Amino acid sequence: MDGPRQEDAPVFGRADASGQASRRAEARRLRRGKHTAPKRAEEKPLLFTVLTVASLVTLVCLLLAVVGRLTAREAFRRLQAADRAEVMADGITVDGVPLGGSSREKARALLSTPRGTEALSFQYRIHAGDQTAVMTDADLPVGTNMETVLDQAWSLSRRLRLGKGETADSPFAARARLRAALIRDGSELSSMTGYELTDIDRYAAALARQVDREPVDAALVSVDFSRRDFTFSDDIPGVTLDQAALAAEITRRLSAGETDAEFEAPLSSVPAAVPRLRLKNTFGCLEVRNFDTDTPGGDGQVLAAVQALNGTIIPGGETVSLRGLLDGAVDSYESANAGRFAAALFDAGVCAGMRLTERHAIESAAPEKRGLEAALDAENDLRLQNTARTPLCLLCYYTPYNGRGTRGSVTMEVYGIMRQGGETAELAAEVTETLPAGAPEYRTNSGLEPGTTLIRREAADGAKVNTVLLNKINGRVYSRDIVCAAVYPPVNRLLETGPKE
Repeated sequence: MDGPRQEDAPVFGRADASGQASRRAEARRLRRGKHTAPKRAEEKPLLFTVLTVASLVTLVCLLLAVVGRLTAREAFRRLQAADRAEVMADGITVDGVPLGGSSREKARALLSTPRGTEALSFQYRIHAGDQTAVMTDADLPVGTNMETVLDQAWSLSRRLRLGKGETADSPFAARARLRAALIRDGSELSSMTGYELTDIDRYAAALARQVDREPVDAALVSVDFSRRDFTFSDDIPGVTLDQAALAAEITRRLSAGETDAEFEAPLSSVPAAVPRLRLKNTFGCLEVRNFDTDTPGGDGQVLAAVQALNGTIIPGGETVSLRGLLDGAVDSYESANAGRFAAALFDAGVCAGMRLTERHAIESAAPEKRGLEAALDAENDLRLQNTARTPLCLLCYYTPYNGRGTRGSVTMEVYGIMRQGGETAELAAEVTETLPAGAPEYRTNSGLEPGTTLIRREAADGAKVNTVLLNKINGRVYSRDIVCAAVYPPVNRLLETGPKE
Protein backbone atom coordinates (compact mmCIF):
# COMPACT_ATOMS: atom_id res chain seq x y z
CA MET A 1 0.00 0.00 0.00
CA ASP A 2 1.17 3.14 -1.00
CA GLY A 3 1.89 5.70 1.71
CA PRO A 4 0.80 9.33 1.48
CA ARG A 5 2.62 11.65 -0.72
CA GLN A 6 4.95 13.95 0.92
CA GLU A 7 3.71 17.04 -0.94
CA ASP A 8 0.17 16.48 0.22
CA ALA A 9 1.12 16.46 3.86
CA PRO A 10 0.19 19.60 5.76
CA VAL A 11 2.93 22.02 6.45
CA PHE A 12 2.34 22.76 10.09
CA GLY A 13 5.38 24.81 10.56
CA ARG A 14 4.49 27.59 8.04
CA ALA A 15 0.83 27.56 8.82
CA ASP A 16 1.65 27.94 12.45
CA ALA A 17 4.08 30.78 11.87
CA SER A 18 1.63 32.68 9.64
CA GLY A 19 -1.18 32.23 12.07
CA GLN A 20 0.89 33.42 14.93
CA ALA A 21 1.75 36.56 13.04
CA SER A 22 -1.90 37.20 12.29
CA ARG A 23 -2.84 36.61 15.84
CA ARG A 24 -0.19 38.98 17.12
CA ALA A 25 -1.34 41.74 14.75
CA GLU A 26 -4.90 41.22 15.76
CA ALA A 27 -3.93 41.37 19.40
CA ARG A 28 -2.18 44.67 18.88
CA ARG A 29 -5.22 46.15 17.20
CA LEU A 30 -7.40 44.98 20.01
CA ARG A 31 -5.08 46.57 22.57
CA ARG A 32 -5.13 49.89 20.70
CA GLY A 33 -8.89 49.86 20.39
CA LYS A 34 -11.18 49.29 17.55
CA HIS A 35 -10.73 51.28 14.36
CA THR A 36 -7.82 53.33 15.78
CA ALA A 37 -5.80 53.43 12.67
CA PRO A 38 -8.62 54.61 10.40
CA LYS A 39 -9.51 57.58 12.74
CA ARG A 40 -5.90 58.94 12.86
CA ALA A 41 -5.85 58.80 9.17
CA GLU A 42 -8.96 61.07 9.07
CA GLU A 43 -7.72 63.72 11.71
CA LYS A 44 -4.42 64.63 10.02
CA PRO A 45 -5.95 66.68 7.13
CA LEU A 46 -8.32 68.68 9.49
CA LEU A 47 -5.56 69.85 11.87
CA PHE A 48 -3.40 70.91 9.00
CA THR A 49 -6.26 72.96 7.59
CA VAL A 50 -6.91 74.73 10.93
CA LEU A 51 -3.25 75.59 11.38
CA THR A 52 -3.00 76.88 7.85
CA VAL A 53 -6.06 79.12 8.21
CA ALA A 54 -4.82 80.49 11.55
CA SER A 55 -1.44 81.28 10.07
CA LEU A 56 -3.02 83.04 7.13
CA VAL A 57 -5.27 85.10 9.44
CA THR A 58 -2.30 86.08 11.61
CA LEU A 59 -0.29 87.05 8.57
CA VAL A 60 -3.15 89.13 7.19
CA CYS A 61 -3.55 90.91 10.58
CA LEU A 62 0.15 91.64 10.68
CA LEU A 63 0.05 92.97 7.16
CA LEU A 64 -2.96 95.13 7.97
CA ALA A 65 -1.24 96.44 11.11
CA VAL A 66 1.91 97.28 9.17
CA VAL A 67 -0.09 98.95 6.42
CA GLY A 68 -2.16 100.88 9.00
CA ARG A 69 0.95 101.97 10.86
CA LEU A 70 2.58 103.11 7.65
CA THR A 71 -0.60 104.95 6.68
CA ALA A 72 -0.84 106.63 10.11
CA ARG A 73 2.83 107.54 9.98
CA GLU A 74 2.37 109.06 6.55
CA ALA A 75 -0.69 110.98 7.75
CA PHE A 76 1.28 112.18 10.78
CA ARG A 77 4.08 113.32 8.51
CA ARG A 78 1.62 115.20 6.34
CA LEU A 79 0.07 116.87 9.40
CA GLN A 80 3.51 117.63 10.77
CA ALA A 81 4.57 119.19 7.48
CA ALA A 82 1.36 121.24 7.41
CA ASP A 83 1.94 122.32 11.01
CA ARG A 84 5.45 123.51 10.23
CA ALA A 85 4.68 125.14 6.91
CA GLU A 86 4.66 128.96 7.00
CA VAL A 87 1.39 129.18 5.08
CA MET A 88 -2.25 129.96 5.68
CA ALA A 89 -4.48 127.06 6.75
CA ASP A 90 -6.92 125.54 4.27
CA GLY A 91 -10.46 126.85 4.59
CA ILE A 92 -9.54 130.51 5.24
CA THR A 93 -10.85 133.11 2.80
CA VAL A 94 -10.50 136.91 2.82
CA ASP A 95 -12.92 138.93 0.73
CA GLY A 96 -13.93 135.66 -0.96
CA VAL A 97 -10.33 134.81 -1.98
CA PRO A 98 -9.15 131.39 -0.67
CA LEU A 99 -5.77 131.70 1.01
CA GLY A 100 -5.14 128.09 2.00
CA GLY A 101 -1.53 127.06 1.33
CA SER A 102 -0.46 130.67 0.62
CA SER A 103 2.41 132.40 2.36
CA ARG A 104 1.79 135.83 3.85
CA GLU A 105 3.46 137.54 0.88
CA LYS A 106 1.44 135.52 -1.62
CA ALA A 107 -1.77 136.23 0.29
CA ARG A 108 -0.98 139.96 0.23
CA ALA A 109 -0.40 139.76 -3.53
CA LEU A 110 -3.68 137.92 -4.04
CA LEU A 111 -5.53 140.64 -2.12
CA SER A 112 -3.73 143.62 -3.66
CA THR A 113 -6.61 144.52 -5.97
CA PRO A 114 -8.27 147.73 -4.67
CA ARG A 115 -11.77 147.26 -3.35
CA GLY A 116 -14.30 149.12 -1.23
CA THR A 117 -15.98 152.47 -1.50
CA GLU A 118 -14.36 155.73 -2.38
CA ALA A 119 -13.36 158.19 0.33
CA LEU A 120 -15.99 160.57 1.62
CA SER A 121 -15.61 164.11 0.30
CA PHE A 122 -16.12 166.41 3.27
CA GLN A 123 -15.26 169.80 4.78
CA TYR A 124 -15.21 170.50 8.51
CA ARG A 125 -14.61 173.96 9.98
CA ILE A 126 -13.15 173.57 13.47
CA HIS A 127 -13.10 176.65 15.72
CA ALA A 128 -10.37 176.69 18.39
CA GLY A 129 -10.47 179.95 20.31
CA ASP A 130 -9.63 182.75 17.91
CA GLN A 131 -8.41 180.29 15.26
CA THR A 132 -10.36 178.31 12.66
CA ALA A 133 -9.01 175.21 10.99
CA VAL A 134 -10.59 173.80 7.81
CA MET A 135 -10.32 170.02 7.56
CA THR A 136 -11.07 168.28 4.25
CA ASP A 137 -10.73 164.80 2.79
CA ALA A 138 -7.31 165.87 1.51
CA ASP A 139 -6.10 165.82 5.12
CA LEU A 140 -7.01 162.15 5.60
CA PRO A 141 -5.66 159.53 3.18
CA VAL A 142 -7.87 156.51 2.51
CA GLY A 143 -6.52 153.28 3.91
CA THR A 144 -7.48 149.65 4.40
CA ASN A 145 -7.20 147.28 7.32
CA MET A 146 -5.85 144.52 5.09
CA GLU A 147 -2.76 144.00 7.22
CA THR A 148 -4.92 143.59 10.29
CA VAL A 149 -7.08 141.04 8.50
CA LEU A 150 -3.97 139.16 7.36
CA ASP A 151 -2.75 139.16 10.93
CA GLN A 152 -6.07 137.69 11.98
CA ALA A 153 -5.92 135.00 9.27
CA TRP A 154 -2.34 134.14 10.20
CA SER A 155 -3.22 133.96 13.89
CA LEU A 156 -6.17 131.72 13.07
CA SER A 157 -3.83 129.44 11.13
CA ARG A 158 -1.42 129.08 14.05
CA ARG A 159 -3.80 129.22 16.99
CA LEU A 160 -4.18 126.28 19.36
CA ARG A 161 -7.63 125.07 20.21
CA LEU A 162 -7.34 122.50 23.02
CA GLY A 163 -10.11 120.01 23.59
CA LYS A 164 -11.68 119.07 26.92
CA GLY A 165 -9.21 117.40 29.22
CA GLU A 166 -6.21 118.32 27.07
CA THR A 167 -3.35 120.53 28.10
CA ALA A 168 -0.78 122.60 26.28
CA ASP A 169 1.38 119.46 26.14
CA SER A 170 -0.54 118.35 23.05
CA PRO A 171 -0.45 121.37 20.73
CA PHE A 172 0.06 119.28 17.60
CA ALA A 173 -3.20 117.42 18.06
CA ALA A 174 -5.00 120.70 18.72
CA ARG A 175 -3.63 122.24 15.53
CA ALA A 176 -4.57 119.16 13.58
CA ARG A 177 -8.16 119.44 14.82
CA LEU A 178 -8.18 123.14 14.02
CA ARG A 179 -7.15 122.47 10.43
CA ALA A 180 -9.78 119.80 10.11
CA ALA A 181 -12.40 122.19 11.49
CA LEU A 182 -11.29 124.97 9.14
CA ILE A 183 -11.44 122.64 6.14
CA ARG A 184 -14.86 121.42 7.24
CA ASP A 185 -16.46 124.71 8.31
CA GLY A 186 -14.27 127.34 6.65
CA SER A 187 -13.54 130.85 7.94
CA GLU A 188 -14.56 133.89 5.93
CA LEU A 189 -12.85 137.18 6.76
CA SER A 190 -13.46 140.61 5.24
CA SER A 191 -11.38 143.78 5.00
CA MET A 192 -12.61 147.33 5.18
CA THR A 193 -11.61 150.51 3.39
CA GLY A 194 -11.76 153.89 5.10
CA TYR A 195 -9.81 156.35 7.24
CA GLU A 196 -7.15 155.23 9.66
CA LEU A 197 -7.82 156.29 13.25
CA THR A 198 -4.12 157.03 13.63
CA ASP A 199 -4.39 159.62 10.84
CA ILE A 200 -7.27 161.30 12.64
CA ASP A 201 -5.25 161.32 15.88
CA ARG A 202 -2.31 162.79 13.97
CA TYR A 203 -4.47 165.62 12.64
CA ALA A 204 -5.80 166.37 16.15
CA ALA A 205 -2.22 166.44 17.49
CA ALA A 206 -1.11 168.84 14.75
CA LEU A 207 -4.00 171.18 15.51
CA ALA A 208 -3.19 171.01 19.23
CA ARG A 209 0.37 172.14 18.54
CA GLN A 210 -1.04 175.30 16.93
CA VAL A 211 -3.63 175.96 19.63
CA ASP A 212 -2.01 174.91 22.91
CA ARG A 213 -0.50 177.73 24.95
CA GLU A 214 1.41 177.43 28.19
CA PRO A 215 0.20 179.60 31.06
CA VAL A 216 2.36 182.59 31.96
CA ASP A 217 3.06 183.19 35.65
CA ALA A 218 2.92 186.63 37.13
CA ALA A 219 6.40 188.15 37.50
CA LEU A 220 8.10 190.88 39.47
CA VAL A 221 8.64 193.78 37.08
CA SER A 222 10.06 196.63 39.14
CA VAL A 223 10.81 197.80 42.66
CA ASP A 224 10.37 201.20 44.27
CA PHE A 225 13.10 200.97 46.90
CA SER A 226 12.12 204.05 48.89
CA ARG A 227 8.58 202.79 49.46
CA ARG A 228 9.32 199.05 49.23
CA ASP A 229 6.69 198.91 46.54
CA PHE A 230 6.77 196.00 44.07
CA THR A 231 5.09 195.95 40.66
CA PHE A 232 3.92 192.60 39.24
CA SER A 233 2.80 191.62 35.76
CA ASP A 234 -0.53 189.92 35.11
CA ASP A 235 -0.69 186.16 34.90
CA ILE A 236 -2.01 184.70 31.62
CA PRO A 237 -3.98 181.42 31.64
CA GLY A 238 -2.93 178.74 29.21
CA VAL A 239 -5.04 176.80 26.72
CA THR A 240 -4.96 173.10 25.91
CA LEU A 241 -6.90 171.19 23.27
CA ASP A 242 -8.36 167.80 24.21
CA GLN A 243 -6.92 165.74 21.36
CA ALA A 244 -8.78 162.53 22.22
CA ALA A 245 -12.16 164.29 22.35
CA LEU A 246 -11.51 166.09 19.05
CA ALA A 247 -10.47 162.85 17.32
CA ALA A 248 -13.60 161.13 18.65
CA GLU A 249 -15.82 163.96 17.34
CA ILE A 250 -14.23 163.85 13.88
CA THR A 251 -14.58 160.05 13.78
CA ARG A 252 -18.24 160.28 14.80
CA ARG A 253 -19.06 162.75 12.06
CA LEU A 254 -17.19 160.73 9.42
CA SER A 255 -18.98 157.55 10.48
CA ALA A 256 -22.31 159.37 10.22
CA GLY A 257 -21.42 160.45 6.67
CA GLU A 258 -21.47 164.19 7.36
CA THR A 259 -19.99 166.10 4.42
CA ASP A 260 -20.21 169.64 5.81
CA ALA A 261 -19.98 170.61 9.47
CA GLU A 262 -18.90 173.43 11.76
CA PHE A 263 -18.11 172.88 15.43
CA GLU A 264 -15.98 174.04 18.36
CA ALA A 265 -12.83 172.21 19.35
CA PRO A 266 -12.82 171.03 22.98
CA LEU A 267 -10.55 173.52 24.78
CA SER A 268 -9.59 173.77 28.43
CA SER A 269 -8.13 176.71 30.33
CA VAL A 270 -4.94 176.08 32.29
CA PRO A 271 -4.47 178.51 35.18
CA ALA A 272 -1.05 179.98 35.91
CA ALA A 273 0.84 178.43 38.81
CA VAL A 274 1.77 181.88 40.13
CA PRO A 275 -1.15 184.34 39.83
CA ARG A 276 -0.58 188.05 40.25
CA LEU A 277 -2.93 188.24 43.23
CA ARG A 278 -0.91 185.68 45.14
CA LEU A 279 2.35 187.56 44.55
CA LYS A 280 0.82 190.85 45.54
CA ASN A 281 -0.69 189.52 48.77
CA THR A 282 2.17 187.28 49.96
CA PHE A 283 5.36 188.99 48.78
CA GLY A 284 7.46 190.23 51.68
CA CYS A 285 10.84 190.27 53.41
CA LEU A 286 12.29 186.83 54.15
CA GLU A 287 15.78 187.55 55.50
CA VAL A 288 17.80 190.58 56.65
CA ARG A 289 21.59 190.70 57.18
CA ASN A 290 23.72 193.63 58.41
CA PHE A 291 27.48 194.14 58.54
CA ASP A 292 29.80 197.03 59.30
CA THR A 293 32.31 198.23 56.76
CA ASP A 294 35.99 198.68 57.60
CA THR A 295 36.37 201.93 55.68
CA PRO A 296 35.45 205.40 56.88
CA GLY A 297 32.84 207.65 55.37
CA GLY A 298 31.19 205.18 52.99
CA ASP A 299 34.04 203.93 50.84
CA GLY A 300 33.39 204.42 47.13
CA GLN A 301 33.67 200.72 46.33
CA VAL A 302 31.21 199.82 49.09
CA LEU A 303 28.66 202.31 47.77
CA ALA A 304 29.16 201.05 44.21
CA ALA A 305 28.59 197.45 45.35
CA VAL A 306 25.43 198.47 47.26
CA GLN A 307 24.01 200.18 44.20
CA ALA A 308 24.86 197.20 41.98
CA LEU A 309 23.03 194.73 44.24
CA ASN A 310 20.04 196.88 45.16
CA GLY A 311 16.84 195.98 43.27
CA THR A 312 18.20 192.72 41.79
CA ILE A 313 15.32 190.46 40.67
CA ILE A 314 16.01 186.71 40.62
CA PRO A 315 13.25 184.88 38.64
CA GLY A 316 12.27 181.37 39.60
CA GLY A 317 14.77 178.74 38.52
CA GLU A 318 17.57 181.21 37.74
CA THR A 319 21.07 181.28 39.25
CA VAL A 320 22.90 184.46 40.21
CA SER A 321 26.61 185.10 40.58
CA LEU A 322 27.75 187.66 43.13
CA ARG A 323 30.73 188.59 41.00
CA GLY A 324 28.40 188.90 38.00
CA LEU A 325 26.00 191.13 39.94
CA LEU A 326 28.81 193.47 40.94
CA ASP A 327 30.00 193.58 37.33
CA GLY A 328 33.06 195.75 37.85
CA ALA A 329 31.65 197.73 40.75
CA VAL A 330 34.53 196.38 42.81
CA ASP A 331 37.86 196.97 41.10
CA SER A 332 39.84 195.35 43.86
CA TYR A 333 38.81 192.57 46.20
CA GLU A 334 41.64 193.19 48.65
CA SER A 335 39.34 194.89 51.13
CA ALA A 336 37.61 192.76 53.75
CA ASN A 337 34.35 194.32 52.58
CA ALA A 338 34.27 191.91 49.64
CA GLY A 339 34.19 188.98 52.05
CA ARG A 340 31.49 190.71 54.11
CA PHE A 341 29.22 191.09 51.06
CA ALA A 342 29.78 187.43 50.17
CA ALA A 343 29.12 186.20 53.73
CA ALA A 344 25.91 188.26 54.00
CA LEU A 345 24.50 187.04 50.67
CA PHE A 346 25.55 183.45 51.45
CA ASP A 347 23.72 183.50 54.78
CA ALA A 348 20.62 185.41 53.68
CA GLY A 349 20.24 183.61 50.32
CA VAL A 350 20.44 180.09 51.74
CA CYS A 351 18.09 180.91 54.62
CA ALA A 352 15.63 182.40 52.09
CA GLY A 353 15.47 179.03 50.33
CA MET A 354 18.06 179.41 47.58
CA ARG A 355 20.32 176.49 46.67
CA LEU A 356 24.06 176.95 46.98
CA THR A 357 25.86 176.02 43.75
CA GLU A 358 29.30 177.54 44.37
CA ARG A 359 31.06 178.73 47.51
CA HIS A 360 34.72 178.84 48.52
CA ALA A 361 35.91 178.93 52.10
CA ILE A 362 38.50 181.41 53.38
CA GLU A 363 41.21 179.18 54.83
CA SER A 364 42.52 181.93 57.07
CA ALA A 365 39.09 182.66 58.57
CA ALA A 366 38.93 182.98 62.34
CA PRO A 367 37.67 179.85 64.11
CA GLU A 368 34.38 181.54 65.08
CA LYS A 369 33.64 182.44 61.44
CA ARG A 370 34.51 179.11 59.83
CA GLY A 371 31.63 177.64 57.84
CA LEU A 372 29.74 180.92 57.68
CA GLU A 373 32.11 182.92 55.47
CA ALA A 374 32.56 182.95 51.68
CA ALA A 375 35.46 184.05 49.53
CA LEU A 376 34.99 186.65 46.80
CA ASP A 377 37.96 187.55 44.63
CA ALA A 378 39.17 187.35 41.05
CA GLU A 379 39.15 183.53 41.16
CA ASN A 380 36.44 182.62 43.70
CA ASP A 381 32.75 183.38 43.29
CA LEU A 382 29.50 182.85 45.17
CA ARG A 383 26.57 181.42 43.18
CA LEU A 384 23.02 180.77 44.37
CA GLN A 385 19.98 179.36 42.56
CA ASN A 386 16.35 180.33 43.15
CA THR A 387 14.74 176.88 43.08
CA ALA A 388 11.22 178.25 43.66
CA ARG A 389 8.82 179.10 40.85
CA THR A 390 8.18 182.51 42.36
CA PRO A 391 10.70 185.40 42.06
CA LEU A 392 13.08 186.73 44.69
CA CYS A 393 14.26 190.30 45.06
CA LEU A 394 17.49 191.58 46.64
CA LEU A 395 17.58 195.01 48.28
CA CYS A 396 20.83 196.51 49.58
CA TYR A 397 21.55 199.91 51.13
CA TYR A 398 24.23 201.77 53.11
CA THR A 399 23.72 203.62 56.39
CA PRO A 400 26.42 205.89 57.86
CA TYR A 401 27.40 204.76 61.33
CA ASN A 402 25.85 207.14 63.91
CA GLY A 403 25.83 209.79 61.22
CA ARG A 404 29.48 210.69 61.95
CA GLY A 405 30.92 209.11 58.82
CA THR A 406 33.56 207.08 60.61
CA ARG A 407 32.19 203.71 59.59
CA GLY A 408 29.07 202.63 57.82
CA SER A 409 26.65 199.71 57.93
CA VAL A 410 25.38 197.71 54.96
CA THR A 411 21.94 196.07 55.09
CA MET A 412 20.98 193.24 52.73
CA GLU A 413 17.34 192.12 52.43
CA VAL A 414 15.87 189.20 50.48
CA TYR A 415 12.19 189.40 49.47
CA GLY A 416 9.95 186.58 48.27
CA ILE A 417 6.79 184.61 49.05
CA MET A 418 6.37 184.74 52.80
CA ARG A 419 6.65 181.58 54.87
CA GLN A 420 3.94 180.27 57.14
CA GLY A 421 3.71 181.92 60.50
CA GLY A 422 6.45 180.93 62.92
CA GLU A 423 8.84 179.51 60.29
CA THR A 424 12.44 180.70 60.34
CA ALA A 425 15.83 179.47 59.10
CA GLU A 426 19.37 179.76 60.43
CA LEU A 427 22.86 178.77 59.33
CA ALA A 428 25.14 177.04 61.83
CA ALA A 429 28.70 175.71 61.65
CA GLU A 430 29.50 172.26 63.06
CA VAL A 431 33.09 171.10 63.54
CA THR A 432 33.30 167.41 62.66
CA GLU A 433 37.04 167.00 63.21
CA THR A 434 39.89 169.06 64.67
CA LEU A 435 43.21 169.10 62.82
CA PRO A 436 46.03 169.84 65.34
CA ALA A 437 48.87 172.19 64.43
CA GLY A 438 52.30 170.69 63.89
CA ALA A 439 55.73 171.55 65.29
CA PRO A 440 56.84 175.21 65.21
CA GLU A 441 58.63 176.48 62.13
CA TYR A 442 61.84 178.56 62.38
CA ARG A 443 63.17 181.13 59.97
CA THR A 444 66.33 183.24 60.14
CA ASN A 445 65.83 187.00 59.97
CA SER A 446 69.08 188.87 59.34
CA GLY A 447 67.46 192.07 60.53
CA LEU A 448 67.21 190.83 64.07
CA GLU A 449 69.89 191.02 66.66
CA PRO A 450 71.86 187.80 67.12
CA GLY A 451 70.15 185.54 69.67
CA THR A 452 66.85 187.37 69.29
CA THR A 453 63.61 185.42 68.62
CA LEU A 454 60.43 186.98 67.18
CA ILE A 455 57.01 185.26 67.01
CA ARG A 456 55.92 186.02 63.49
CA ARG A 457 52.78 183.79 63.50
CA GLU A 458 50.90 181.99 66.20
CA ALA A 459 49.87 178.37 65.84
CA ALA A 460 46.22 177.55 65.04
CA ASP A 461 44.46 174.21 64.82
CA GLY A 462 42.61 173.39 61.63
CA ALA A 463 39.19 171.80 61.34
CA LYS A 464 36.67 170.04 59.12
CA VAL A 465 33.43 172.02 59.24
CA ASN A 466 29.93 171.39 57.97
CA THR A 467 27.61 174.32 57.28
CA VAL A 468 24.11 173.28 58.36
CA LEU A 469 20.74 174.88 57.59
CA LEU A 470 18.43 174.71 60.60
CA ASN A 471 14.72 175.09 59.78
CA LYS A 472 12.62 176.10 62.76
CA ILE A 473 9.00 176.57 63.75
CA ASN A 474 8.47 178.87 66.70
CA GLY A 475 12.14 178.53 67.58
CA ARG A 476 12.23 174.70 67.55
CA VAL A 477 14.32 172.91 64.92
CA TYR A 478 12.25 170.53 62.78
CA SER A 479 14.85 169.77 60.08
CA ARG A 480 18.55 170.19 59.47
CA ASP A 481 20.32 169.98 56.11
CA ILE A 482 24.05 170.08 55.35
CA VAL A 483 24.57 172.93 52.91
CA CYS A 484 28.30 172.53 52.30
CA ALA A 485 31.53 171.29 53.90
CA ALA A 486 35.01 172.79 54.05
CA VAL A 487 38.46 171.90 55.36
CA TYR A 488 40.52 174.53 57.17
CA PRO A 489 44.16 173.39 57.34
CA PRO A 490 46.13 173.86 60.59
CA VAL A 491 48.73 176.64 60.86
CA ASN A 492 52.06 175.96 62.53
CA ARG A 493 53.69 178.53 64.77
CA LEU A 494 56.34 180.59 62.92
CA LEU A 495 59.38 181.92 64.76
CA GLU A 496 62.06 184.22 63.33
CA THR A 497 65.51 184.26 64.87
CA GLY A 498 68.45 186.59 64.49
CA PRO A 499 71.68 185.40 62.86
CA LYS A 500 74.10 183.41 64.91
CA GLU A 501 77.09 185.24 66.36
